[in-house]
Amino acid sequence: MRLKNTSVKLKENRSLLEWLKYTEAYAWPRGKTLDRLTEVAPEKEVAIFLQGLKNVPSMKTIGHKLQLAQFEQWWRMDMTSHDLAKSLGILKISESMGTEKSILFFEYRLFLLKKALPSTP
Repeated sequence: MRLKNTSVKLKENRSLLEWLKYTEAYAWPRGKTLDRLTEVAPEKEVAIFLQGLKNVPSMKTIGHKLQLAQFEQWWRMDMTSHDLAKSLGILKISESMGTEKSILFFEYRLFLLKKALPSTP
């Protein structure tokens, strides 16, 4: 099964959900899945799509796993939460509260905080 490069937005691409289920079923490396998604859409759009995917009951787990993989990639690239806010076009957090963008921003901040804390046995 191949993911086609189309002009259809990620949220409107029904075959994309089937493709994601296929990649999960056949244990594709999540980094490879993310790379393929960013070939067909800008990374910002992929990030927002993955955030929204977590609201679809049948795709929640896949969305969560892919989002964590994306956060790991960003962390390795030293992306700060400020960088992410700028990329998402968030000027004031208070103005975007409750949107997928702001939820994504806060989840990434939480991810960064967990990375900064020493692990406990």
